[in-house]
Amino acid sequence: MKLKKYLLFTVFCQTILTVFMIYKVTQKYDNIQKPKSSEHHVVEKYIIQPTSMNGNNFNNGNYSKTIFNNYHNSNIVSNCITGDATRRRNESIMTKEFTDRGSSGQPENPETRQRSFEMIFRDKIWMGHLKDSTYSGLQASGLGSNLFFAQEFMATLHIVMNWIKAQTKSDLISILDVACGDMQWMSRFLTTRDDVIYTGLDIVPDLINHHKKNYEKYNWIFATHDITLDVFPGRYDIIICRMMLQHLKHHDAVRALSHMANAKYILLTTFPRVQENIDLDLEQSDKGRVRFLNMELPPFSLAPPICLQRDGPKNEINHFVGLWPLPLRQIVKCNYQKVKMSNPNMNVYSC
Repeated sequence: MKLKKYLLFTVFCQTILTVFMIYKVTQKYDNIQKPKSSEHHVVEKYIIQPTSMNGNNFNNGNYSKTIFNNYHNSNIVSNCITGDATRRRNESIMTKEFTDRGSSGQPENPETRQRSFEMIFRDKIWMGHLKDSTYSGLQASGLGSNLFFAQEFMATLHIVMNWIKAQTKSDLISILDVACGDMQWMSRFLTTRDDVIYTGLDIVPDLINHHKKNYEKYNWIFATHDITLDVFPGRYDIIICRMMLQHLKHHDAVRALSHMANAKYILLTTFPRVQENIDLDLEQSDKGRVRFLNMELPPFSLAPPICLQRDGPKNEINHFVGLWPLPLRQIVKCNYQKVKMSNPNMNVYSC
């Protein structure tokens, strides 16, 4: 009788121990698989969720909500990649639609301008070819065309395009690239997607002829066009104007920008730490015809962008790209102000 009770007690204890061990293992597994609610929030906020090749997978429909809430906040300029707020905007400032009326400075002769750019590309004045020995294609643009320089811009462009597609609920997105240059980074970018209708413009005919021949198997459109003289026909979802206006005189840069209104948005190079925009000196000894422009100061005086993103090598803290809605808005009366910006932590200058 005692033996029977002992055996029953032993079986009972073993059963309790087994149930307890199963419970502990299950709890440990759950803790690995399911992060705490605060940890899950951090993942949603800071990690860019992968999308499908055609950009239609937006994290179960919450992609733009979790990453880009600040894109829709009129009081905030956000980081284009993370969506985090970088600075505040003063919405009380009066604005008007951007035009080329009252353009400052003198224009450059169009034929002189075209010959100048033809010489720059022919002689590789901008020396971008010296920085990327791994690229076997045409290298005639500046450093900004190299893949190592354009990584953050490509990330920004992917994200912005997906955001626009989420708004338009379209399977395709149309891009007008002004100016397309030697296509080093853009050719790589376009081959990663199958949802882009691409049009590239440049003032140099030899570049355009090269692209038509070498990218014939793709459905990319190329055309020789001087954007300072006229609007290029068509309607687009987004215009890219990366590292172009800095090579034009003030008068021509303003006119070119006024001809880029036939889209929903524009991604535009800006140097927000520049405190005053100086007109282009065409007698520069290096013939590179370049200086940096802050698009939020005269003669442009653009209202602050939707978002800003650093663009360039890892140590570059002045070179940015901004996303603006079209048509552009211009601040009526510019009161120069220094604005504190976070991510990166620095001062920028605006109207």
